[in-house]
Amino acid sequence: MDVVYLCRTGENEELRYSLRSLANLPHDRVWVFGGAPDWVRGVTVVPTFQRASKHAVTTRSLRDACNHPDVSDPFALFNDDFYVTAPCADVPVLHRGSVAHVMADYAARLGVESRYLQGMAETRDLLRDLGIAEPLSYELHVPLPVCKSEMLTALEIGMAAGIPVLHKRTMYGNLWGIGGRRIEDVKVFDWRRPVPRGPWLSSGDATFRRVRPVLSTLFPGPSCYELQPVTPAAQSNRRIQTKGVPVFTVTKRVYGQAESGRVVLMYTPGMVIPDDEARRVGLLAGDAKPEKPARGLSFKELMQATDEAPTPKSKPLSRMNLGELRAVCAAEGIDPDGANTRADFVALIEAARASADEG
Repeated sequence: MDVVYLCRTGENEELRYSLRSLANLPHDRVWVFGGAPDWVRGVTVVPTFQRASKHAVTTRSLRDACNHPDVSDPFALFNDDFYVTAPCADVPVLHRGSVAHVMADYAARLGVESRYLQGMAETRDLLRDLGIAEPLSYELHVPLPVCKSEMLTALEIGMAAGIPVLHKRTMYGNLWGIGGRRIEDVKVFDWRRPVPRGPWLSSGDATFRRVRPVLSTLFPGPSCYELQPVTPAAQSNRRIQTKGVPVFTVTKRVYGQAESGRVVLMYTPGMVIPDDEARRVGLLAGDAKPEKPARGLSFKELMQATDEAPTPKSKPLSRMNLGELRAVCAAEGIDPDGANTRADFVALIEAARASADEG
């Protein structure tokens, strides 16, 4: 059975550990529909349109996976933050109990309406209209075995009903009566929740730092699905020839600043680039031939190659992303422990600066 990931574009450390964890699960090919980081190897990446809502993007990516002739039928559907933390013979069918029970739990914990909850209610009502009186929720943060034509039918029915945030797994599981065993969700939603024991684990954007020490202990080394680290022997002779063109193996992160002012990661350790490009970004001595900047980006300035992310000093804190805010904390010696959201980081940095001014 193939493994299919639905992924966003850009850097993705969660995917790194999820791929490492596949050592615990017998599988065939690995696919990523959406986008994948540069370090991914041995995986078939199928780019999909990303400029839409999260739910629209994942629906499109899932449809593309089901329509792809080379993807196995069935396949194991993964998110990039699903981890297999113990050996498993296969991917079982699991659910959370009734949708009504899950909705009551969300209401008790959060006490607010959301598009996600609205989509849950609309999916439940559609299934009831189709004759399923008490639908089960399959919106667990664990892999799900998916049959391609059956999932396509579930998606078509849900989209025809005009549900913007269709609960795809729930629609599929109930429409085709896949049954399964009930478990509690394994996603670590907040820092106070202990990391679940068992073969399945999932993290959130705000809790990956909480889960990462567990993952790095379980999976300390690179898998066959990631670029291998450069060895000392390889580092001592980084210049090699590829089809007659001298190339250079990057050993430090290289950042540039786009015309918009945004700091962009251009190259990461282990990537191979032409000598001229290495000279242009300061990794090799000498002058490079004038050339259009890499990746089609127009840079107004190149930053020095470094092992650390540069601090975006000119941009207001309110416009920085999480990576830039973390870089500010590192540059200014601010302990970011406990900060999860952009608002947390901005408040933390402003308070530290105010305290320094008073001192």
